[in-house]
Amino acid sequence: MSFQENLRYYREKAGYKQAKEFAKILNISYTTYTSYENQGREPKYNTLCKIADILQVSTDDLLGRTTNIIGNNEDERLKKTIQELIYPCISIADISIDDITENNIKFTIMFPSKTTATASISKDKIINTINKLNQKYFYKKQKYFQNYITDTVVSTISNNLKDKLNNMLDKVKNDKNSPFTKEQRTEFMEYIKEQIKSLDNNQTLFNENYFDK
Repeated sequence: MSFQENLRYYREKAGYKQAKEFAKILNISYTTYTSYENQGREPKYNTLCKIADILQVSTDDLLGRTTNIIGNNEDERLKKTIQELIYPCISIADISIDDITENNIKFTIMFPSKTTATASISKDKIINTINKLNQKYFYKKQKYFQNYITDTVVSTISNNLKDKLNNMLDKVKNDKNSPFTKEQRTEFMEYIKEQIKSLDNNQTLFNENYFDK
C-alpha cells in the first residue's frame, strides 16, 4: 500500500477521523497535511517520525515496507490474497475471480450441478475485510508473543531466586562451623523453604490469571 493510503489508514485506525484534527496535532497546516494524503507529497524525515510516534507505528509501516495492509491500487496482490483465502474452495461450490475493476470484484461460482452464476462485490468491502483479518491475527500473534515473553521473564526470575535460596539452604544445612544453634538453623531453613514455596505459588497464580483462557 502507498504511503498516502497507509497514512490515512493508520490515522483513522488511531481514532483521528478528521484530517484537520490530525494536522493540528502535528502542528502543521491542513493544506500541508492533505498534500501528504491526497497529492503524493511526502513529509520531511522529522515530520514522518513525529507522525509515526503519534500513530504508534513504525516509519516502515507508514512507508509500506512492512505492512500486510492491502491498498486499493494493488489488484494483483489483492487477487493473489483472495485466491489463497478461498482455495481449496468451499465444498459446495468453486469460486473464481473473473475481473477486478476500480470499484468491484467479479466472481464466478460453479455449483456441483455445473450451474454457474456471477456476482460483483464491492472492492472496498473485500479489502476492508481482508485488512481487518490481517489486523486481528496480528494482534493475536502479538498477544501470544507477549504472553510467551512475559512468562519466560517471570519464570527465569523466579527460577533464579529459587536457585539462590536452595544454595543458601544447602549451605546452612551443611555448615558444621555455623555460629548459630541447631534450633536457629532449623528455623532459618524453614523460612527459606517457605520462600521457595511462595515463589512456586506466585508463579502458579500468575499463570492462572495472566494468560487468556
